[in-house]
Amino acid sequence: MGDKLTRRPKGLGRASFVHRSQQNSRNATIGKIKTTYFPEIYPNELIYSIAARYTKHAGQRNVNNINNELFGFHHNGNSIDLPSGLGQLASVIPQSRNISAEDLISDHTLFPFYTAYADHAYSKRVKIDMKNSFNVGKRIALRRKSFANPITHLRFCKDCQNEMNDKFGETYWRRDHQLQHIIICPDHSTILSDSNVDVSHPSSLYYAADNNSCPPDAMNCIQDLSDRQISQLMRINHRSKALLNAHSSVERLSKARDEYLDTLVRKGLFRASKQINKKQLGQRLHIYLSDLALIWPDLASPEQDCPGWALSLLKNKPCNNPAVYHVVFQDFLDQQPDADSSATRIARKPRLKEADIGPGPWKCQNPLISHPETDTVRIVDTKYIGSDVLVRFRCKCEYTYTQRRKANGSFSPPMLSEFGSSLRPHIERAIQEGWSLKKTARLAKMNAVTLERHAAKLGISDIPKVKST
Repeated sequence: MGDKLTRRPKGLGRASFVHRSQQNSRNATIGKIKTTYFPEIYPNELIYSIAARYTKHAGQRNVNNINNELFGFHHNGNSIDLPSGLGQLASVIPQSRNISAEDLISDHTLFPFYTAYADHAYSKRVKIDMKNSFNVGKRIALRRKSFANPITHLRFCKDCQNEMNDKFGETYWRRDHQLQHIIICPDHSTILSDSNVDVSHPSSLYYAADNNSCPPDAMNCIQDLSDRQISQLMRINHRSKALLNAHSSVERLSKARDEYLDTLVRKGLFRASKQINKKQLGQRLHIYLSDLALIWPDLASPEQDCPGWALSLLKNKPCNNPAVYHVVFQDFLDQQPDADSSATRIARKPRLKEADIGPGPWKCQNPLISHPETDTVRIVDTKYIGSDVLVRFRCKCEYTYTQRRKANGSFSPPMLSEFGSSLRPHIERAIQEGWSLKKTARLAKMNAVTLERHAAKLGISDIPKVKST
């Protein structure tokens, strides 16, 4: 589980590890070992921490024995945030505690936060993989790059350490402290400290959160913060912790965009309840992000009216954006004053069916052909214009026109859209009989410019140019 000490804690020197030749001689019996002791699992404790305390309490020194017994594999290195082999770990825990692999994933890994706004089908596959497989590559998509860099050392809160010692008699690694954007403790508002446990490279060593790994003089993970920054970070931390403790993400992603858009309307960030005011949204976001950008410069970009990550959250098709962006955007929206609490966004209207437009049959408007009133005309498109509907009709003779159906059910006069092939014999006759351009257009119930345009669409270049004498 990726962890290597920058300075090795006392009692964990090289003599603590069994030589490879000694390991190989025991491989045949490793899988048969059954634990007779397993430590209590504490609230919000990281899986790595459980393994580290088991190693310390049971006096296990052979790393391969530990990995095989707890996780069912021999290779070095498990993941800190999304570990493997949790089905095996659940089988090792005494049955009287009623802890399943699902419980371990939900309560002791970062899976709930990573998948809070992820595709449900993909999240389900990752969960199965965490129980039964050791292919950590399948989980890369859940670790999408965000504005905060991955942690390089396990983090801890000195105030939490004191409380743990008073309550449990020992300390442990908290999972919420390992979220990359959590830099102050959600419980104490104190800056987290970097431990000696290096997690920037894979390793299979397990170090408990004791004074060796978490010395009193450990450096903070960031320099001093302003009161405004701490207040902002604490709000973000509380939202993050709520997601970490939540177990369902199916409906959250599908509803997020609509909730954001409805809130933007209430905050006065829509134009006429139809379109996002991106310029104003960008201006407000940059004000909100001004303090956070001092910590994470990539969070805001001064060259953009609105940060790309914020616009990505508002796209029609839900995207698997990192959950931390949702958390920041939600806090931003909460901090904006309501412009009109009663305002609502105009919902996308359903596509109308032909029966909703009118009874029909529809009359062909082609002035050059006399059609019987049959069902030769059909509706090919509809488009909302406010409360009215623009309807596009097309006849079998290819004549296409539009009419605006008003809210009271009446129709505006028809407007020509495409004349169709019936214009060709009309122009040929006009040339043969010597009609003027104006007369040719008038008989087709259009002006000369419109006639020329529709003739060009049909590839007709020879049209009447001179008046008849």
